Amino acid sequence: VPGLMRAWRSGKVALANAPGAGVADDKVVYAYVPDIIRNYLKEEPILNNVKTYLCENPEHRAYVLEHLDQLVVKPANESGGYGMLVGPHSTKKDQATFAKLIVERPESDFVPEAWIRIGEYHFDFNELDLAKAAYEQALQHTDSPYFDKALYKLAWTYYRQDNFDQAISNFKRLVEYSDEQERRTGKGGSVLREESIQYISISLAEEDWDLDGQKDADFGLMRVRRYITGDKPYEREVLAQLGEYLFDNTRYADAIDIYSFQLKKYPLDRKNPEIHEKIILALLRDDNLDRAFSERSKLSQYYGVGSDWFAHQQKIGNAEATRYAENLVKDNLIQSATWYHSEAQKERDRAAAEEDVALMADAREKYAVAAKGYAD
Repeated sequence: VPGLMRAWRSGKVALANAPGAGVADDKVVYAYVPDIIRNYLKEEPILNNVKTYLCENPEHRAYVLEHLDQLVVKPANESGGYGMLVGPHSTKKDQATFAKLIVERPESDFVPEAWIRIGEYHFDFNELDLAKAAYEQALQHTDSPYFDKALYKLAWTYYRQDNFDQAISNFKRLVEYSDEQERRTGKGGSVLREESIQYISISLAEEDWDLDGQKDADFGLMRVRRYITGDKPYEREVLAQLGEYLFDNTRYADAIDIYSFQLKKYPLDRKNPEIHEKIILALLRDDNLDRAFSERSKLSQYYGVGSDWFAHQQKIGNAEATRYAENLVKDNLIQSATWYHSEAQKERDRAAAEEDVALMADAREKYAVAAKGYAD
């Protein structure tokens, strides 16, 4: 009826079964009604409940399994008389079926989701320890479709508390859970995997874990090596994201350290020419021109025809990577040669003006490097 809920909220109509009233009629809530009366009304119930056993309780569950032929058993998430067992009128086959269901699924399918909702409530009010406790409860249900979300929420809560060690630990758990699901089922893993990789990287990029206002002594590669051992396939994704994050935030020296570590850790990775190019760009943006052009001169050695990297890419048929490397090497040889030629001219002019023999010799060396670059 259009407008009914608005009229009910304003007190103009009464509803025999108002929204939310069904909670009190819930099969599980029913078992707690006497305790609810005692807690909120400070009274004893006038009418006693029918003796009710909750199969999530191990003692209750054991009793139910031993007396299935005497009890009425109902699923907590069904309505009316659907899916129930009337023990005195059931067959042995029916009892065996229900016994299997009780053992395998003693709790409602909605329990993990309910714990996550409770955690979100506390999280929104910044009651982070209570939120963590709720998410930990949800994680007890390892076969739940909400397991990955509970892991993500727990990790994010630790992140909000600046507990980056535990945040990384739980984000890694989620990534590994997702990868295992994909390996086992052949289907995609968790949709939260990519964000988890991102926040592992962001956590590693935080300089001040102990919140003393100073950069931590173990910040950088020392810390990265503690968390990135190279044993897990996803770790190179973390390094790539970490390098990009540092680069995008103009922390070029830190980015170069991570990129260099990545190249050393995975010397044959197809993305290495692009990573090396990022190192050069970071050096240029950091005004470290000499080192930038020194790195340019290494590209042919590392990724050119005849290098181990190039041979590996050819062996596995990665034509796209080899084409990219060939173009990169060619372009950088020209740029390096142009730079060395320009520097040689400057030094030659200074050497002539100052009559500096040593400087003139240095200029000749740069001309030679430039000439070799143009020739290659």
